[in-house]
Amino acid sequence: MHNEQYRHVDREAVIESIDIESLEKLSENQKPPKTRRSLRERLDHLKKNVQGTLLIKSQEALNARQVLIKIHGEARNSWSKTTESASTNSDGSTSTTTSTTYYDSTIEILSGESRVWGVCVGKSEIPAGELRLDFSFNLPPNCLSTFHSFDGKILYSVKAEVDTGRWNFNKTTTSEFTVVKPCDLSLNPKLLAAHRAEKSHNIGIPLFRKGNVTLTATISKIGFVPNETLNINLIVNNASKRKVDMLEISLEGKQELLAFEFGKKQYSIEDGFQNEKARFDERKISSKHHGKMKCAISVQPHCTESLAIPFEIPCVPSSFECAISRLFYVLNVSIRSKETLNSSTSCQLPIVIGDIGFEKVGEYDPPPVYAEKPKMKPAS
Repeated sequence: MHNEQYRHVDREAVIESIDIESLEKLSENQKPPKTRRSLRERLDHLKKNVQGTLLIKSQEALNARQVLIKIHGEARNSWSKTTESASTNSDGSTSTTTSTTYYDSTIEILSGESRVWGVCVGKSEIPAGELRLDFSFNLPPNCLSTFHSFDGKILYSVKAEVDTGRWNFNKTTTSEFTVVKPCDLSLNPKLLAAHRAEKSHNIGIPLFRKGNVTLTATISKIGFVPNETLNINLIVNNASKRKVDMLEISLEGKQELLAFEFGKKQYSIEDGFQNEKARFDERKISSKHHGKMKCAISVQPHCTESLAIPFEIPCVPSSFECAISRLFYVLNVSIRSKETLNSSTSCQLPIVIGDIGFEKVGEYDPPPVYAEKPKMKPAS
């Protein structure tokens, strides 16, 4: 439920508020359904309508032709880049020229309008007092979740307009609403595949190398939900002269945005993220680490050790992508030796975060109970 008041003070009328109830929204504390049938029913809500109420308060009767409800949803990236260039004048002085380049990209997710009161031709009266008008509209099944960042946004809004026949006397108000699309991992069986990453590094500084350390990390699947325990199997092959004694793990969220300098390239909501470099495009990548964990380990020189490390997936937004923006995750695993410089050996594994996890087939059993995370020795 998104409930907010927008006031437009006028002697004739006030559009008091728009109340919107979004059927597709999942609360943060709501648990995923236990059966595949109920899960499918839950996802079907995305194909149903969103319901709302418009409240109009008027101190006296108001002449109007119609009351319109307009909906709009879009993904948009926008930013600017300013550069300075210096040049030498004929008299030997130096001047600086500043130029600003603007980048923009937009995908329309939904757009439309409907009449909830009145007729287009002729005039009628909105009675004095309060008038409540119910409305509803459909969300596309492939809509994106609401998203906010400094340079990129995915926004949805409802605009109410009282058409008086004279556009400069029309009464309007706008209310944003939030869409949270459930991300069902079980719809993509590829996320059940195991993944393995390996990295080798000759530790130490140049001319004083200590030997190779090889880190191999394996996870049983790629798709996870928040608060789920991920078991990481590590093999540390320490062929160096120094002990490997520190392990660091974190989930890194990466946000990548795409915009264009000249014009707006046309993409649809069905298009995937544009990985290939295009002419006049500009990309912004930002990252944030979640759930950082450090623990002490002990792998002696010229030894190989196998480790099973549990890592709890933190509460983060679900992975998503469209043609101009995406949010994805990688699991960073790093080991190092405190006995020498330049000793970090790291590898990354892709992770997909969803709202609804994998379920057992057959009897529609609930997800398994994950084992309690073993206690880790604190880092020294």
